[in-house]
This record gives sequence, structure tokens and C-alpha cells, in this order.
Amino acid sequence: MNSEEKKIVIAERDNIAAVLENKKVTDFFIHRGEVLLGDVYLATVDNILPSIDAAFVNVGTDKMGFLHAQDVMGKGTLKEKLSPKQKLVVQVVKEPTGHKGPRVTTEISLPGRFLVLMPNEPGISISKKIENSKERARLKSVVSLIKPVGVGVIIRTEAEGQSEADIQEDLEILLEKWNNIITASETMTPPNLLYRDQDLLYRTIREACTEDVKEIVVDTAFALNRVQN
Repeated sequence: MNSEEKKIVIAERDNIAAVLENKKVTDFFIHRGEVLLGDVYLATVDNILPSIDAAFVNVGTDKMGFLHAQDVMGKGTLKEKLSPKQKLVVQVVKEPTGHKGPRVTTEISLPGRFLVLMPNEPGISISKKIENSKERARLKSVVSLIKPVGVGVIIRTEAEGQSEADIQEDLEILLEKWNNIITASETMTPPNLLYRDQDLLYRTIREACTEDVKEIVVDTAFALNRVQN
């Protein structure tokens, strides 16, 4: 282990969190604004602009979502893949800034603790940071046994050494989230928010809490209770 002092500070009242290594901030998590990174929307295609190989989609905010052709699943040109007023499930990959609306994709990804579910991209891939070939093989076989046909899974670095039961539980939670998104998309009228990633506290701990974190600082008793859980 390195001797670096690594700690996580979560200020829920301000909707902001940071990871500090040797008293320097290395990562920020911000959970504020109307549109957040990872949000999944039921949108409608507003207009298609082949000249810039992109489309604008209505996600229900004052600024249209920007959807580049390379972020639209399927074969063919943009006009073959999309039609005006079409309903689309999209995910925010870049939050709105200044006068620009959010950048979105139709390639949905739902991160869990050990896995990332890629519902539209079949196959299994594994983090390069897991180097042990036996462990890579074990994780791949665990996931291939429990994964439904037709969906994709990325095995995260954190999966290393985890039990089959914990990995299965992680996948089941993600599949349930995806099923809820699909169900909501069939019943709601666009534009509408279908899914928002868990709150800041869970998200920060899921993404940033590794073995070498020495301390987690929070700003409320409620937060302390949840971190301990």
C-alpha cells in the first residue's frame, strides 16, 4: 500500500463531494442542476441535421439535447436511424454548460458496484486493471452464467476477489433498474426523466471508496448512518 493519505469528503447539504490524496483534491462529484450526468430520459427527436451529423432531442429542459450520429445505435445514416418526433431513450453523457444543452447517447450504461450493465451492447468485457489471468477467467465465467442473453456487462476493477453471490446481487439490481426504465418508457409521455443515479453519497462511495481510503468525512448524522451501512 502507498503511504498516501486518501480521504473522501461528502457535503450532502451542498450536493458536492471530493476525494483528497495528500490534501490535494483529485476528484470532484457534483450533484446539482436540472440535468445530471447519467440521467436517462424519454426524449423526442426535435430535428435532424445531416450537415453536422447530429440531431437535437427534446429532454424537457429549455435547451435541446445534442445527439451525435456516432452515439445512435443501429446501422445506416442518421436519417435512416432517426425520424422526426420519434421517441428515444437517451442518457446524458455531458451535462449542459453555458448556452449548450446536454450531450446524450442512445447507448445506455448503468454502473453498479462491481459491474456496469450495457443493455444494448451484448458481450462481456473486463477491466484491464484486473491482471491475474485466473481471476479474469473466474469473473468472466461467473458473469456469463448469470447474464441474460442480449445484454452486455463490463466487469469493474472492484469485482476482483468478490464472491459469486455479491456479483450476482449487483447484476440483479442493475437488471431491475433497466427493467424499470423500459417499463417507464412504455407508459410515460415524452419528454420525461426515466432514471436518475442514486444520490451523491452512494455514488461517491461506489466510485471512489477503495481499500486505501483512510477516512470518510460527512456533514450530517443521517449521512454518517448511511455511510456506515
